[in-house]
Amino acid sequence: MSIIKNKTALITGGSKGFGFALAKELTQKGWNLLINARDPYQLLKAKKQLEKYSNVIAISGDLRDEIHLLELAEALEKNNWQPNLVVNNGSALGLSPMPKLLEHPVNDMHIILHTNMIAPISLLQKVKPFLAQDAIIINISSDAGSEAYETWGAYGASKAGLDHMTRILAKENSE
Repeated sequence: MSIIKNKTALITGGSKGFGFALAKELTQKGWNLLINARDPYQLLKAKKQLEKYSNVIAISGDLRDEIHLLELAEALEKNNWQPNLVVNNGSALGLSPMPKLLEHPVNDMHIILHTNMIAPISLLQKVKPFLAQDAIIINISSDAGSEAYETWGAYGASKAGLDHMTRILAKENSE
């Protein structure tokens, strides 16, 4: 395992699943890490496991909360960290079982679309001043964004929208 010092990653949804697995891999290689998750107990558990390997800041909150996003940016500034990697992994699946579109409560659709499409862009706007010059941004999507699955309408639409915005970001920042 090669050790990479002084690299920093910001990972949303970093307390379990793919986000945690990536966080663990990076901390084991010596990366500084800023992670978030909605569940403070799960996030603290993840932080305790990850900080065995490297510096970890864990801030619990909802990605739809603009103050929370500002707290993430403030943590970068306060620690003089410049992320080399931002992984927008945090997302919302919505109600379970997932309802058909014409039966899907609009309030739940707002949560899904905001969490999965708007929040990643809003976060990037807030952390942009702190990004390393060669920073890599990864927006985690789903095959539901390109395939039409019954009852996956709101989630699939949110991931299709995120995919489209990601392609636009790439064009706008291709220097």
